[in-house]
Amino acid sequence: MPRFKPIDHLNFGFKDAQSYSTSKNNQDLFHKLFLYNEYVDGIVEPNNFFLIGEKGTGKTAYATYLESNDYRKHKGRTVFVQDTDYQKFVDLKITRSLSTADYIEIWKVIILLLIAEKIHEDEPSLIDSVQLFRGLKTAIDKFYTYAFRPEIYDAFQFIESSKDSAQLLFENIKGRSFEASFSEAKFKLNLLFMQKQFEEVLATLPLQKDHILFIDGIDVRPPDIDYSSYMECVKGLTNAVWSLNTTFLSKLKQKSVSIKVMLLIRPDIIDTVGLHNLNNKLKDNSVILDWRTTYRDYRHSNLFKMADNMLRSQQDDPDTLTLGEAWDHYFPYQGTVPSGRRAPDASFIPFLRYSFYRPRDIVSLLSIMKDKCLAQKTNICTEVFNYKDFTNPQTQRLYSEYLLGEVKDGLAFYYKVSDYELFLKFFEYLAPFINGTRFTYDKYVSAYSKLIKYINDNQLSKPYIFETADIFLQFLYELNIVGFVYKIPDMGRFREKFFWSFKERSYANIRPKVKTHGEYVLHAGIATALKVSRTR
Repeated sequence: MPRFKPIDHLNFGFKDAQSYSTSKNNQDLFHKLFLYNEYVDGIVEPNNFFLIGEKGTGKTAYATYLESNDYRKHKGRTVFVQDTDYQKFVDLKITRSLSTADYIEIWKVIILLLIAEKIHEDEPSLIDSVQLFRGLKTAIDKFYTYAFRPEIYDAFQFIESSKDSAQLLFENIKGRSFEASFSEAKFKLNLLFMQKQFEEVLATLPLQKDHILFIDGIDVRPPDIDYSSYMECVKGLTNAVWSLNTTFLSKLKQKSVSIKVMLLIRPDIIDTVGLHNLNNKLKDNSVILDWRTTYRDYRHSNLFKMADNMLRSQQDDPDTLTLGEAWDHYFPYQGTVPSGRRAPDASFIPFLRYSFYRPRDIVSLLSIMKDKCLAQKTNICTEVFNYKDFTNPQTQRLYSEYLLGEVKDGLAFYYKVSDYELFLKFFEYLAPFINGTRFTYDKYVSAYSKLIKYINDNQLSKPYIFETADIFLQFLYELNIVGFVYKIPDMGRFREKFFWSFKERSYANIRPKVKTHGEYVLHAGIATALKVSRTR
């Protein structure tokens, strides 16, 4: 039998890790393709509460891994914030006259309820051994008529009916020998009572596992929820996660009980929510998914290891293959010789050049290449890829459209669909000024001025991103559409260095700034979809 499987036997999985939970076969595929690395150890560290990364960097994948594996006694569970959850908060704010501080208290009770249900499912024997826990579970079951699902939407119902919820907790935990009166008019007092009951019960549990509740799904703002309402909800959630972890859940660690909540969040969002002393929280209480590498050292990078593992793990004897052996088999070609260099690129470097250095980008490009390669039905394509498979115009177009779709999703987080149309309009004005993929600041300002004239002539409202030329330039830089070029003196000549937001981001610089009045370059992967790349 051949040592390596043909290309049509390879499966590059899903772009969204949430899809792996839909069936047993998908879960098996996930475990085969997933790359264990140092981030897993960082996530389970007791003082890390935020998992930070751009879309496509693997936040959901790591949560999925810890949900399906008892790694170092840690058992994870992921809950997703859905569109309807935000609307619940908006409606409750109106009916109860709530503030952001109230949002924090609501989120605390929701999280504690979800933790209690998680522990019951993962350690069901505690129901028989701990009377208070049995009482808590009985109260929850009575409220939901034994039909509770561990989702935020269902947990919110417990909050909405605070009078009934508080009464059930009182009767089943305190016992009927005591008396208490609850009313809907005392909503905030009911919340405090419910929080206290959950905390008192959870503090009594002799847990056998360490529990992590992952909260995912806040990277996408529902289109029918305005940005300010969305951010108010996310700010409440973020502060509730911090508060619970550093107060009640932190005290449990003194009893050798480990429970924590981890929020999956984008860097631009956590930068916006207004956490006090954010820099220290990023350094001391966060895991930032960083897939950066260099062209010189790429074979030692996690990104290359991830790609190689996707190929290696699907072979009959994967353990006999060394790092890079599978990649070198399927991609035996070399790329072009870059300007100023003597040797051609290794086959993985074009993948880097055309990506945002994210796992999702690599997976998407592999899948597109496989589909286009197999459609040709040539013998060579059934065994290995060649450079023409990468440079195929259809491959480049589909991949560029994928990247533009990612940008559109990022834009939709802050702005309306009509703003995206203006965003594309800008590149119509920029196109005549581009040489290859480069343009100067003056040419950029000229294109920006034409866009503003178009907005004014058509009496359109001007979104904040277009407020000034520099604000929009920073926005393009944060979306990784535009990088800037810096010329460094080098032995009497100048050497060019390219700066991209995704390469500059770090704990100390969560939102890097673009340099103004310089020279800029469009990202090679997205230029095709923007229809602006040209040779002059």
